[in-house]
Amino acid sequence: MKLLTAGQPRTGDYAYSNWHQNTFAYSFRIVHAHDMVPHLPFQYELVDHDKMYHHRTEIWYNNDMSIGSSYHVCQEADGFYCSNQNADLSWNDHTHYYNTDLDGYGDKGCPKAN
Repeated sequence: MKLLTAGQPRTGDYAYSNWHQNTFAYSFRIVHAHDMVPHLPFQYELVDHDKMYHHRTEIWYNNDMSIGSSYHVCQEADGFYCSNQNADLSWNDHTHYYNTDLDGYGDKGCPKAN
């Protein structure tokens, strides 16, 4: 099974995160620049096993995600690297992935991106 998500919030506790990582070898969380949703719920401590955690692996695009854009592969799920280094989070980045405005995308018939 392969899993790719975009703009995914934290979905489970520490035990779930470890189970997911050990169960699904091909699993990637795609994050656009300053997207705020992947940081929800917020973490205030680096290690607290009762809090929500991400599973690995984050693919972070710190740009507009246009065709050919560079990205970072982040093995650490909730470290202070990649998208977690951003303090200025944005709803706009959550609604724009792969240089496409996702608001109303389906209503527009899912047009092919240019």
